[in-house]
Amino acid sequence: METQASQPLNPWLSIWFRPRATIRYIVDTDPAYRVHLLAVLYGLVQGLDSAINRSLGDLFPWYGVLLLVLIVGSLVGGLLNLYVGSAILWWVGRKLEGGGTFDGVRAAYAWSLLPVIAGGIFFLPYILLFRGESFTSATPRADAILSQNSAFLFIMIAVGIWMVVGSIVLTIWQLVILSKTLAEVHGFSAWRGLLTFLIPGIVVFIVLFVFLALSHAIYIGP
Repeated sequence: METQASQPLNPWLSIWFRPRATIRYIVDTDPAYRVHLLAVLYGLVQGLDSAINRSLGDLFPWYGVLLLVLIVGSLVGGLLNLYVGSAILWWVGRKLEGGGTFDGVRAAYAWSLLPVIAGGIFFLPYILLFRGESFTSATPRADAILSQNSAFLFIMIAVGIWMVVGSIVLTIWQLVILSKTLAEVHGFSAWRGLLTFLIPGIVVFIVLFVFLALSHAIYIGP
């Protein structure tokens, strides 16, 4: 282990570069520390991402979109995801001969979400630029500005690159942190920690593939 529980850490900072030491400190002091706050913030960021990509503003006014993100994002994408995801990671880890408790795994999962939460900052310039049009497929205001000022095109491209590259980097960082925090709470290697969350993803992919293949076969008919 990198540290002992007697050595205080600031988890908001240390989780980025010392994930194993940080999660050990959290589990040894208070495994429930800020896990629900992290889950809710994660749900809000994911909700905003979904609202933008699915153009929910075509169906609801902008304040309706934000209300939907606030309620559904925090409850379903946040708290429900925290407990279901933690239960799956705890069960898979135990099958891989890990010794982690549910509370420990929940803490490991919740704190691994911090890079994705931090990625929410990439939405700010996009929303500030496009406002309500951030959530709609039609963007008359942005189109009008673009027709009057070609420099705006470069701003749009820069914002798009900022969001994509930033999201990729932070997602990879989150997976690295998750593999190490799971390894620490389960008491095995980081590679086995990686397997702990890869296995459920592979299973879900196979199930969805089979389901879609069967649905397609039934739709086409004999």
